[in-house]
Amino acid sequence: VAAAATGVDTRSQLEHAGLADDVVVAGSVDTRPRRKENEMALMCGWRRDVEDIILVLDSQVLRGSTLHILCALPVDERERRWREGGFAVDQLKNLRVVHHVGNAGARRTLDELPILTYDSVLILADQTRETQTLDSDAANLATLLLIRDLRYEGLVRRAADDAPGGAADSARLHRYGGGIGATAASALLDGGERDA
Repeated sequence: VAAAATGVDTRSQLEHAGLADDVVVAGSVDTRPRRKENEMALMCGWRRDVEDIILVLDSQVLRGSTLHILCALPVDERERRWREGGFAVDQLKNLRVVHHVGNAGARRTLDELPILTYDSVLILADQTRETQTLDSDAANLATLLLIRDLRYEGLVRRAADDAPGGAADSARLHRYGGGIGATAASALLDGGERDA
């Protein structure tokens, strides 16, 4: 998972939450291509420079890779901003862009996405919160925890479907390891939307 920090000591917050190893701070990413197959990535949030991020991703993935963008901004507004900035999706060589509209911090929105199929998740400091760094960091961390929780639950379900013990094994695994992300996400979103 990658996160674009907004300025507050986000690294120490992530370490405190036990997530420091899951996050790459923007600007420290190795730009050499690593994978030899198509990728599917999810980008949560919207920034003024999102076109630059997409162009860098396009240069790093193989042809046929997919970028899903989830943010509250309507698709026609995204496309209008891209046109005004001189960016066109058809200039991408390797990426196909798929748009989703919704709140990345809302469980019901994320439940509609194929969370287990994403190879990478980028959580951007959303432009709508750029002047409230603490709120932005809390929302990003809540999104990270929620996505981790959903991925964990999906993996437990998948393992239960494949295991001889079935649903009983799934319930036992969930009781001991899951649910933390949703609880922490709700605690972080003080006053925000909570629908875990």
